Amino acid sequence: MATGETPAVPEPMNVDEGDDVAPAPLLSLSLLQVVKTAQAQHGLRHSDYTRYRQYCTRKLHRLYKAVKMTHGRGKYLPRRLEANTVTEVGHLLIPLVGAERCWSQAMEMRAQLEKEPLSYKRQHMIRRLAKAAQLAGQLSDLASKCCDDGTALETEAYALFMAGNLLFEKQQWEAALAKLARAKSVYQELARLGSLEQQALLHKQLDDLGAPISFCKYKLKLSNDDDANGLSVPDSPSAKVIQSKLESLAAQQGAQQGASAKGVSAIAWRGNTSVVAAERVRTTLATALDLAKQVDEAKAANKPLDQLLELYDSLIAAFNEAKGYVRHSISGGRANEASSGVDELKALDVTVTGLQLERTIERGQAQVADTRARYESSSQSEPTVQKAVKKKKAKLDKGGPAKAEDVVRLYDSLMSSMKELSENAARLGGATGEILLEECTAKRATFQALRCFYAARSYLAAGKPLEALGLFQRTAQRAQQAEAAWDDLERPSTDALAELNALKTQSQAWQCAAHAEYLAQQVLAEQEAQEGIDKMGLDAKPAAAARYLVDDLDRWESFAGGESRPARLCRVPPQPASVAVRPFMLDSALNYIQAPSLEHRTAKEEFKSTFSRIFAWGTKK
Repeated sequence: MATGETPAVPEPMNVDEGDDVAPAPLLSLSLLQVVKTAQAQHGLRHSDYTRYRQYCTRKLHRLYKAVKMTHGRGKYLPRRLEANTVTEVGHLLIPLVGAERCWSQAMEMRAQLEKEPLSYKRQHMIRRLAKAAQLAGQLSDLASKCCDDGTALETEAYALFMAGNLLFEKQQWEAALAKLARAKSVYQELARLGSLEQQALLHKQLDDLGAPISFCKYKLKLSNDDDANGLSVPDSPSAKVIQSKLESLAAQQGAQQGASAKGVSAIAWRGNTSVVAAERVRTTLATALDLAKQVDEAKAANKPLDQLLELYDSLIAAFNEAKGYVRHSISGGRANEASSGVDELKALDVTVTGLQLERTIERGQAQVADTRARYESSSQSEPTVQKAVKKKKAKLDKGGPAKAEDVVRLYDSLMSSMKELSENAARLGGATGEILLEECTAKRATFQALRCFYAARSYLAAGKPLEALGLFQRTAQRAQQAEAAWDDLERPSTDALAELNALKTQSQAWQCAAHAEYLAQQVLAEQEAQEGIDKMGLDAKPAAAARYLVDDLDRWESFAGGESRPARLCRVPPQPASVAVRPFMLDSALNYIQAPSLEHRTAKEEFKSTFSRIFAWGTKK
């Protein structure tokens, strides 16, 4: 394909020499992120190079229209990209997408060559790779003039990679090794200076470079330990330019880190310290730690619960935001699980998750303490013997509207958070993880005992003393199990053990109350049953004034009732009435009477032989 054609139309932008033009701002493009995302979403995840080539063709047409660089309506009029015409990232995407289209077509042809090794197809594949290398070089030239140092280095490494692929297919092993080795060195420096999100993509690209470099060394009879950088002529002008850009990028990264020194560079939890490299995670964690200090100060000052809960909500939201950033970085580096950056991110995720869950549990405990205090001060927490006898429901105090069910729900959420913390302890591992897991087990057993206690009181308040009695007995068992779990720890919590002892005492007292309530209900039920039996009888008559609609249908009177009178439509249950019973007949002599024979009245069947049956089938009887 000819590449030296001159454009048939003038350039779209002309600047007069006398005009004062402000320098355009430098553009920035995350080349690897754009390329890898497009490849993963349009076929290359399944090695479908045809689908990816078609996508690049459609994308290229859309880019030409978006930046208004169409090539005429009738006759094709080529328009070349120059540095003075590049004003947005879309201009840079044109050579990038073109190079990807040519490369994907070449890879498609290489897959066909494995089935049918034809020479003309191989030559066509090499021409497509040459076009891809040419477009990548054009992109590198534009980026060196119009983009920042990071983008320029990334496009330079991309151009070296494409050129190395072309030389690799031409079987020029020494030149291909030189290009690929230079691309590898640039990617390594970018991975050292880049963020954690960029490191995952760069490590994946380095893995892709490993196979062709090793094959070139094999063809050149070099060992993998030999340094191939000598073949890249480090004293060349291009190498010096790359080195200067790397130094400038390192200086920029240092300046950014100095400007963001207020962020958190490391965070500790349970004796494990995790390094925080991403800028937005640092800022978010710094905000979270400031909120944590405010929460501790509010707890020490005994501020109202509403203010404390607002601070807790802000703190937990900050930890959730930081955790989201960390997990997004981990998902970006899932293709290279063995990299150290991903391992550091996973450790940071465990730390942030542990801090967030601990603060969530603290918030739940503050809510439980307030709800329990309001419940104990309310009238609903009293025994219900009097209420069961009178069959009246107690009303809640206006000052304490808490219920036992509210306490039970709060303990449910606490147990759920404690389960998540135990799972995070398993991820933490080591001796620290085992200690935290045992502590979570003891705390969860304590929460289960307290939840069982308030569930029993809820049943007792609802007039179900038998169920409450069983739950109070289960509370004592749960308290003993929790005490055993705390005793297994090296440093058991004295506050938790004191609370469990008080819980066992209270459960025994409430067992007596529930038993008394049950007995009172039994006596009341027996009294009501006896009163009902005494009122039953056939002679009972309704009062004179109790007239019903079904008995007096001809009366012009309202039987619907009113505010103080019940409706009188029919008796429920209906009034029993005496009914005459049919007499019983006991015939004891029937078994001793001999009935007469009736054989003379029955028809006798005539005996026929088999021969007569065969030949008399058509006769009428």
